[in-house]
This record gives sequence, structure tokens and C-alpha cells, in this order.
Amino acid sequence: MAADRHQHLHWFEHHHGLLKLVCHYFVNVDGPETHTRNAMPWSRLFLVDSDGPDDGSQVRDVAVGGHEEVFALTPGAVLFMPPGRLLAFDFTAGMRMLAFHFRLEVSPGHDLFTGRETCALRQDRTDLIRAAYAAVRGPHHLGTVTLLRGLLLMLAADFIDGDLGDLGRQQAVRHRFAAVLNHIDADCRIDLKISELAELVNLSREHFARQFRRDLGIGPKEYLTLRVLERACGRLLAKERVQDVATALGFASPFYFSRFFKAATGLSPREYGLRRLTKEP
Repeated sequence: MAADRHQHLHWFEHHHGLLKLVCHYFVNVDGPETHTRNAMPWSRLFLVDSDGPDDGSQVRDVAVGGHEEVFALTPGAVLFMPPGRLLAFDFTAGMRMLAFHFRLEVSPGHDLFTGRETCALRQDRTDLIRAAYAAVRGPHHLGTVTLLRGLLLMLAADFIDGDLGDLGRQQAVRHRFAAVLNHIDADCRIDLKISELAELVNLSREHFARQFRRDLGIGPKEYLTLRVLERACGRLLAKERVQDVATALGFASPFYFSRFFKAATGLSPREYGLRRLTKEP
């Protein structure tokens, strides 16, 4: 046991800096009534106000084995939703919660929650919810932002699976494609050619695609598509024009970008930019 604990602390000392928390979108929900569905390329955490009403608000996972799984947003609930899940949201006008949309990366593009297929609900984090609300309602300064970041990490930790050995092996595998992953991170465009990426690691296009899928569990084109989608969501949330986002991400026209975006999220770029849960705090 002592040896295991020492290994755990050694990993933290030397590697915890690899963890990168990126919160793409944070919103203080206080009405109005909302009924919508979408899929997002990042994880989501809903912190339901412990002092709010229990009036039937819920999230439905519509992609679980052909049937819906329903999560009731009762006061004091914390709901985790992994990236890529098609979810339906039914919020009453009295719904009050804090919503985080985030990624927790250990290397460019490697979100710890990628591949997770189930949502999860906890009811025992009332103290953290109250701390988050106190931060939001208090003075707006750097300390508040730092506190919220720490609370998000604490809450996300409740839903992380796996062990350090598995993570180390994954990192070693991904290191083989570091040049490719860094290139995509720096120049994230839908028109990047797979042959161009293959040249970065001195492989033929076919050999590169096979090795990439074998080692990372996803094809290079699918990986690029997910990264482009993430950038698109971030730019639209920043209120960039659809035409500008399409051009920046390498789409031939806003029409093709809009078709791509709606197929991935269930919303058009314009709907995504306008149909937020509420105003940001």
C-alpha cells in the first residue's frame, strides 16, 4: 500500500502539469423554460441550486441502447455528461443551476472523458454547489475565477475512471504522433489533408491511417473532425459570424459548414449561437 501511495504522489509531482482544464462555456441558469436537444464536443457539468425548486426539470440521454435514460435535476444534484452524447433538455422557468462546458486534457486533443458513453448523477456535493454559487454571487475578480476552476476540477474528479498506468501507456502511444497532434492543434482546418499529416511522421497515407486508428482508437479524419467541431463551437460562443467561422476552419462555404455543424450537434450554427440557456454571469 505504501509503495502504491508513493507512486501516486510521484506521478502528481512530476506529471500533474500535463492536465489542462479548458472551460469553453460557463452559464448561470435562471430560466426561462427551455426544451431543446444537442450534442457537444466537450463534457458538461450541471450544478443544481440546493435552494432551488424541485419542479420537474430533467435531462434525457436519448442515445442509450435505443431507449431514453432520464436524469432528474433535483435541488443539490450534480449531473456529468460526457462529450458527444445526444441529450435532450427540459428545464422549467424556475430552473436554477450553474452549467460548465469543459475539456480536461492530458495532451493536445486527449480529453480524459473521450470515449465515455454514460452520464452520471450525484446528490452528495451540496457543499461544493453552495461554494460555487457563493463565488458567482461574490465580487468578480481573479480569485473568484481561480476558485471556480478549483471547484470544477474537484467535481470532475468524481467522474474520472482509469488508473495512472493506463494513462501512462496512452501517453506513450500518443507521443508517436505528437507532431501530427500539435500540427492539428495549431492549424485546425477541415481541409487539412491526411497525406499532409502522414508526411509529418514519414509514413504513407494508408500506413499512417492504420497506425493512427490502431494506437489512438480513432481515424485521423474523425479526429480532425472532432477538433474542428470543438473550435467551431468555441468561435460561435464568442459570437463570431458564421461566415467568418467557416472561412477560418477551412470550409468551402458557410453552407457546407452549416450542414457539417448541424449534422454533428443537432443545431444550425445560428441556432447554437442564439439558443443559450441564459445570459452569462
